[in-house]
Amino acid sequence: MPSASTRSRSAPARRVRTRRPAVKPSASKSSASGIATRKALGMTQVTFARLLGVSLRTLSNTESSSSALRPDMLRRLKELERLVAALRELMAPGALRDWMITPSDAFEGSTPVQLIERGEADRIWQMVFALRTGQPM
Repeated sequence: MPSASTRSRSAPARRVRTRRPAVKPSASKSSASGIATRKALGMTQVTFARLLGVSLRTLSNTESSSSALRPDMLRRLKELERLVAALRELMAPGALRDWMITPSDAFEGSTPVQLIERGEADRIWQMVFALRTGQPM
């Protein structure tokens, strides 16, 4: 018969895995913020999904379930909200949506939505800076 020390070596201790509850303190706040931003811009889900760099299905699921935004979506949403706030200081109410989807000579025929999609929002920020300070573009 094996000794007690032999038995303890042959039977490894079992680890018990416990699930940690998902912490989503700002889940409804972040998705509600996204919905509010999209509606304030008067944008469709298709265009807004492009701005956030996600699929239409991901955006739709996020909006309908009020689930937490993924970190990359939340970062892009915050960046977009900052940009929209700056543009609102410079544009008449209601003009922003049309401006975002209209090709511009200042951007070589691209729309602001396309610039943001390509990661070139800095070009829009340069325009905002020039307009705020009165510098020529």
